Amino acid sequence: MLAVRSSRPLQVAALLLCAAKYAMGGTVVDDAAERQRLVLTSLRPQTTVAGAGWTLAERMARHHVPGVAIAVIRNFEIDWVAGFGVRDTTPGAQALPVTKDTLFQAGSISKTVAAMGTLALVQSGKLALDAPVSKYLKSWALPENEFTKAVPLTITHLLSHTGGVTVHGFLGYTRYESVPTLPQILAGVLPANSPPILVDKQPGGEFRYAGGGTTMLQQAIVDVTGAPYPSTLKSLVFDQLGLTHSTYEQPLPEGRFPDHSAGHLISGRPTPGRYQIHPELSAAGLWVSAEDLAKIVIDLQKSLRDDSGKVLKKDTVTRMVTPVGAGPTGLGVFVEDHRGEIYFEHNGANVGFRNAMFSHRDDGLGVVVLTNSDGGGELLPEILNAVAQVYAWPTFFEREPIALAEADPAAEAEELQAAPGRYEINADATMVITRENDRLFVHFPPEGATSKDLLHRVGPRTYFAMDRGIQIRFDEPGDLGFEDAYLKAGKTEKYLERLEGDSLTPAEAFSAGKFDEGAALYRALAKADPNDPLLEPDRLDSFSMQFQDGGQTDAALALARLVVEIHPDSPSSFATLGRIYAATGDRLAAKKAFETAVSRVDAEFSAEDAARHSVRSQALAALAELDGKPPAGAR
Repeated sequence: MLAVRSSRPLQVAALLLCAAKYAMGGTVVDDAAERQRLVLTSLRPQTTVAGAGWTLAERMARHHVPGVAIAVIRNFEIDWVAGFGVRDTTPGAQALPVTKDTLFQAGSISKTVAAMGTLALVQSGKLALDAPVSKYLKSWALPENEFTKAVPLTITHLLSHTGGVTVHGFLGYTRYESVPTLPQILAGVLPANSPPILVDKQPGGEFRYAGGGTTMLQQAIVDVTGAPYPSTLKSLVFDQLGLTHSTYEQPLPEGRFPDHSAGHLISGRPTPGRYQIHPELSAAGLWVSAEDLAKIVIDLQKSLRDDSGKVLKKDTVTRMVTPVGAGPTGLGVFVEDHRGEIYFEHNGANVGFRNAMFSHRDDGLGVVVLTNSDGGGELLPEILNAVAQVYAWPTFFEREPIALAEADPAAEAEELQAAPGRYEINADATMVITRENDRLFVHFPPEGATSKDLLHRVGPRTYFAMDRGIQIRFDEPGDLGFEDAYLKAGKTEKYLERLEGDSLTPAEAFSAGKFDEGAALYRALAKADPNDPLLEPDRLDSFSMQFQDGGQTDAALALARLVVEIHPDSPSSFATLGRIYAATGDRLAAKKAFETAVSRVDAEFSAEDAARHSVRSQALAALAELDGKPPAGAR
């Protein structure tokens, strides 16, 4: 599916659930190189099994993340910073390594740096935090209504997401399409791909994340300074800190910043055009390296410590990291209080990039993680958990790692024999348990073999899959092994019955190469109920791409063809078919599928329909790439 996951802020609680029992003052090894080694070999999920962990390389492969850059802050200094993996997996591109200076799109972390620039203008008297923002807007007028008349919208409201402003986040634009001006984005008119930015709730009320508000503030700063936004932020922030691997320029001037990363989809394939263009600069337009972003965090820390920061004064940063109202935000950052320990943080998510920035308010601790894949969203908490453990960060939760069951050779031998098999989740989903070298694994077709998860024995007939955070409990065995299983995820538990015989679900039939059988089963489902949730196009599209990513191209193509038969009006399904044809080298069939995707969108297209716009723009980008057209901004 050609879609973008939401850029909702990651909360510290979600990122560091398993940083348990590590209190301030805990033991930290003396050598920075050893601390780095421990972090890179101690990745773990939010809920972990005692003694278990992964290496960074293992998790990058699992989550399809080609490149990562990490900077760890200790005692108000960068303890270590390094890059891992490669910048770009575009076929034919040179496999250049990620370095500490490689630029990544920062996503919504752009808002934190934008807030620093805004507050620098407040310090100089060019802006006032509590003045109406309409006072500064010249190129575009904020539509007045009952809400803004009752309570004027201020810069404080915009920086803290308490202004009642619309538009959560932005898709960006491929490098093959028209890019709107800032006033067009604010007004929500084509070629903008987002709705108008409005105030539809009373300012000063509840928290509601709004990249639209940050974009409104971008226009105010341009109007006040009379200068391009990128040069203003360069002067106010980057030049003050001597940063040379940071810019708000869009598209990126690759000639001046050759060490930059491409973005990658959740499968690990490059996004069309290698990255999106974000004219919403303050909300999502920052390009930055891990080292530069760490230096920005340290400058804020030093301002808070002893007013020695170079960009903002202590009183200004103190206000920045103080929650506004009852919400979780200060000014441009999220603020978390864990038993008296205060942290400020922000995450970032643009198409093809997932990032996190995290800092203790007082103790000079922090971490920056930049990844060049949508799969990085799963990798980020695992890295942060490792940093929290190795650096003995303050305790957030008292959750202990799950203990392994005591050894019981007879029971373990029986379970190894009885557990393997297929267990039914629904008419087209199974849980498959396999045995390899006296260990049990679980996977969920059509996921490929690389998605198998090791099962840790945590009790009699009870196992935990650390990768997924799920528990599997088996009943007493029968003649064919365990006849029933209970799958528990969080507080939800589902009963699964063992499947016997050779009958296959539709997805299993496609995986087994029995395409006619699988198609007949899906057609029967459609005949019985055309609105069956098992037939939703997004679901079946994802199955097709999982087959493709797992090397089962024939199955992927057969299923994708069936999906457009069942859903002839689905733009995303034709786009999926086009991607699979392109991967097989059938250029003409790929072009026809992408052209059909575009036509299906155009039939019902509007600027406010973000999902359909995403399908259309990426299909057009794929067509441009098939025709060999260079993207905008290319050298």
